[in-house]
Amino acid sequence: MVLLVPELTFMTGIPDAKRDSRMLKDVMREMTQSPKQHYHRLLNLLKRIQDNPEASGELLRWGLTLDTDIHRTQGQILPLERINLRNSSFMPAEDLMWSKEVTREASISTISMNYWLLVYPRRLQDLAKELVKAMESSCGPMGMRLSRPVVVELKDDRIETYAKTI
Repeated sequence: MVLLVPELTFMTGIPDAKRDSRMLKDVMREMTQSPKQHYHRLLNLLKRIQDNPEASGELLRWGLTLDTDIHRTQGQILPLERINLRNSSFMPAEDLMWSKEVTREASISTISMNYWLLVYPRRLQDLAKELVKAMESSCGPMGMRLSRPVVVELKDDRIETYAKTI
């Protein structure tokens, strides 16, 4: 069995993803579903694969089977915690998204990033510049001091190149 964590995987086959805002919204909607929605979507996918002779035949050809009995477990829902900032506090909304509130006001305590290194392959130069801009625009309102990074551009994205450079 192979389990992939969406947040830790790379999208492939979608080269201009950041330019297609509708597609990005669709991907984000899929990633921010409730556990119940994930469960029902997974059951539906497994049923569609099982009911499709071509798909189930391909799996059998590879010697694979999909178990439609998804494991259930009992869990406890903890009460929401109050999030305290330097000058205010708030309770998160039901969707538990509170990144906007935290990036608009200073935190109680922050650690400055006086020295940091940004290593990136040449082909991702634009993305590296966007990252630095995003860091600069979000760190200030949070009360975090951010110096300019030491920037190292690599000729390729091989692991050996990263290891040797660092």
